Amino acid sequence: DRPEAERVVSMEVTAGLARPAPSAREGNGADPPSAAAKVASRGGQIELAARTPSAMPPGPPIAGFIVPINPVIRGYPYIPPAYSSGAPQVAQAGEEEPNETLKAAASSPTPSSVGRPARASSAASTHGSKQTDEDTPKPAEPASRCPLPYCMLGLCGAIVIAGIVAGVLVSMSAPVTVVVQSSNSKQRWLTDAIALFNAKAFHTSEGRRIEVTASYGGSIFDPTLMPHIFGPATIQSVEQQNLLSPVVSSPATNCKSSAGVPVGFAMWRSMAEALGWPNSTIQFKTLAALAQSPVGWASLGPQYGQWGKFHMGHGFPFHSTSGRLAVTGMVHTITNTTSGEQLSAAAITSPATRTALHEIAKAVSHMGPLDTSLLEKMRERGPSYLHTVATHESNVFRWNREHGPLGTNTLEEPLVFVAPAEGTFWVEHPLCPLDLVEWTSPRLLEASRVFVDFMLTPEAQMLGFRHGTRPYLTMQGVLPADEEVFSPENGLMPDLSPETAPVLPLPSNDIVSVLLSTWKAEKKPARVVCVFDTSGSMAGRPMAAAKDALVAFLDTMADHDFIRILTFASTTKALAPQGTLHEVRPALQAAVRAIQPIGSTRLFGSITQALDDINDLRAVDEGSGDSFSYIVVVMTDGQDNIGGEAEMWSRLPDGSATEQLHIFTVAFGQNTGSSATILRRIATQTNGKHFTASESDIGDIYEQISMEF
Repeated sequence: DRPEAERVVSMEVTAGLARPAPSAREGNGADPPSAAAKVASRGGQIELAARTPSAMPPGPPIAGFIVPINPVIRGYPYIPPAYSSGAPQVAQAGEEEPNETLKAAASSPTPSSVGRPARASSAASTHGSKQTDEDTPKPAEPASRCPLPYCMLGLCGAIVIAGIVAGVLVSMSAPVTVVVQSSNSKQRWLTDAIALFNAKAFHTSEGRRIEVTASYGGSIFDPTLMPHIFGPATIQSVEQQNLLSPVVSSPATNCKSSAGVPVGFAMWRSMAEALGWPNSTIQFKTLAALAQSPVGWASLGPQYGQWGKFHMGHGFPFHSTSGRLAVTGMVHTITNTTSGEQLSAAAITSPATRTALHEIAKAVSHMGPLDTSLLEKMRERGPSYLHTVATHESNVFRWNREHGPLGTNTLEEPLVFVAPAEGTFWVEHPLCPLDLVEWTSPRLLEASRVFVDFMLTPEAQMLGFRHGTRPYLTMQGVLPADEEVFSPENGLMPDLSPETAPVLPLPSNDIVSVLLSTWKAEKKPARVVCVFDTSGSMAGRPMAAAKDALVAFLDTMADHDFIRILTFASTTKALAPQGTLHEVRPALQAAVRAIQPIGSTRLFGSITQALDDINDLRAVDEGSGDSFSYIVVVMTDGQDNIGGEAEMWSRLPDGSATEQLHIFTVAFGQNTGSSATILRRIATQTNGKHFTASESDIGDIYEQISMEF
């Protein structure tokens, strides 16, 4: 027996926290704990001096990352090994025999199977005397479970910890995914290289596997893709992006050239042969003369008169690398600026240059955001529609391979690549790991650099030959060009090099700005009629989004473009004012903002009226001596419920000639129904494009349409 001052309280250990356990002798003046109680304490309860919290034992050890928050396991208490003696429990006479679980617990030496004995029982007094033998063990009583709130809290904690551990383990085994944004001119090559890279299972320094995916388009950086590598056609696109929002530090150091691809013109073989291909080089001056001749191909001889006027296509220079370089090449030729010389702002803006640009622009019959869309138009419409398109050499190989006799066999005749003899732009197709974007990390940056290094290996570089791409190692003289690929049979010349087609220097960013603004002022003027749905179904956010898009569309158009807006609901009305943009832009934008939706949907009749308006404008333009693009843009969110479809179809052009009207259609929202099919057919027949728009992207759709003229 112990003095009262040193009395102990029985403490129950639950998830490493000690709290007083109930005692039959505590707080009622009873005798101090007996020896049996001390023995009991060694079996499942811990005697602690009731002094300070520091006297409490630490919690049980972590096993398998999970702390046993609830000590009651399978009906009996968990006792950590440091706190249990493993003493066997013996039932006393007249007491209940321990249940089977407690029997098993009593016989097991493991901590988790040690049974917890009960406090000293009062049953001994019923046999006439109190137990005094300190060595006589007492029977175990049923285990006391922890209170429900503590158990639930413990269970939740265990789940959270388990989830964290599982998440860490999964994240350590998940691959590092690198996203590449690339120009479309190296799409086929990069697709093959990525497949090979992923199959080889490269890893980061910490053992994480690297997987690469890619998105292809133009050379304008798209942050919505959240790329980790930017691969435009030229380093200039990277520098221009850095002026807007920096994405990579020191492009000259961190970007690696992957190829050397000349930018020139795709031309039908018969037409190129008429200009001397492949026996002699073709100068851009020859193409410029064709573009400016009122008789076109007949200027070369009467045998070529069947081809009519010269029709050229190029990408929208503000968006397309090949389109911008085509215009730059024009100015080099006009100003007689030879290879190695930079253009000057004074030379670009001189009256002679502006006049020549305007004359050449008359022959530009089709533009678009990407040169590949124009090549597809050549394939669809044949030699009578477009005669040449500014593009990359690799695209000529691709179109011949995919659409020639070995592919879909839908080309009327093969295409050939023409590199202007005065000078040609050779683009390096840089691959730039982006170290300044907010969505990158040291791990992603490391993985990105691993892939870029792989792209410069001979194994990856040689894949470029499959797709008519001259890889960087070929330009460095390490890999010889594949003569089976670069052959006249494929429309390419094996001896084409910076020596045979001199390199034109890329202009500085300041010169590019001057060049683009000058081109926009001198491009072929457009006559545009917008057909704009103002029916009642457009009310609310759809109308607000559509009006914002149309206002922005007016900003993108050139000052000398003509605009007329037809609003339609139950009837069709011309929105005032109308005229060239430099005269009516602010007032017309204010009128657009004031539009209110109401009424039904007179779609077909409104398109027919737009056709009449275009014909009226064309009649006026014929006496001007100038050349124009004729455009109709139709936007609706529903189906026609007035009528007039048959008349509309009877008035539409067949799309056989580039001088005809181009119609661009926009199905806005999800309720256009059968109208979407009709709108698509209208756009296809007239060499326009069909778009499906929502409130979030209708502005982008109108911007894409503005790149078509």
